[in-house]
Amino acid sequence: MSNVSMYLPERDYSDKVFYFKGQRSNANKKSKYVDTGCGVYAGSGMKKKNTVREVYHCIIAVLIMILFVQIALHFLVFPKFIINHVNLKMDDSIPITDSEILEMAGMNKTNYFFIMNALEVKNRLLSSSLIKDVRVEKIFPDTVNIAITGRKPIVASVLVVKGRSVPVFFDNEGVLLNLRNKKIDNNIPVLSGIKFAHMEFGQKLPADVVGFIKHVDKLKTDSPDLYNSISEFRFIKTDDGKYEVLLYLIGKAVRIRIGRELNDFLLKNIMMVLDVISRSNFTGKIDELDFRTGEVVYRIKEG
Repeated sequence: MSNVSMYLPERDYSDKVFYFKGQRSNANKKSKYVDTGCGVYAGSGMKKKNTVREVYHCIIAVLIMILFVQIALHFLVFPKFIINHVNLKMDDSIPITDSEILEMAGMNKTNYFFIMNALEVKNRLLSSSLIKDVRVEKIFPDTVNIAITGRKPIVASVLVVKGRSVPVFFDNEGVLLNLRNKKIDNNIPVLSGIKFAHMEFGQKLPADVVGFIKHVDKLKTDSPDLYNSISEFRFIKTDDGKYEVLLYLIGKAVRIRIGRELNDFLLKNIMMVLDVISRSNFTGKIDELDFRTGEVVYRIKEG
């Protein structure tokens, strides 16, 4: 058998373009298929779908990881940090004991540093009508500081409840305070002449009455001795629907009409006039002094 050789001339394919089935037949248009490097062309839509799926799987994995971390922290780490120190700071005049404060705040039991919510503790304490402001501070790893500003009684009054007269107290904002079974200063002046509808602790007096109470509060701050000399404020309604105040002082039988304002300058003038009257023949004859205008007007007792 003889060997036969065949000569195949080389063909130049450089100017030819071949297409797989499914490709566009127009060579002048850019193909929408992308070479994957494996001899197979993948569409861009398929590539986008795979990318979205990978991102979705990554998000699921991260969320699962966060969930496991939170479970580990809650059951393994957080219980290790127990609050051992609670420091209370509040005015001595607030009629609430430390144990009552801890009970109201929910701090009279085991609390964990990372689980305790400072805002919830603050809101629990603010639910008391005796507390005006609260600041709660957590100090790592086991300490909580609680600073309390209380509502202090400025005036007292009487509320009729189920046919019984019940003493009540208001602060400088006119808020009705719950002072049951609390030790109260006996020098608090009485507010009278106001008809109370049903009131609950934490409710406020009318705005015009609160305005006068703020004058009383300033008098207590600036001149506590003058404040302590006051026995009663009696509100009298005027024809225009507003009010004026009758002032009664401790140990003085004369009533004093002062209008709608009160300050230490006015009260000092009242004291001076009363002192002059006590040294004169008018003692026991004057029924009322009127300080609503620039001049002092007096009224003699009838009969």
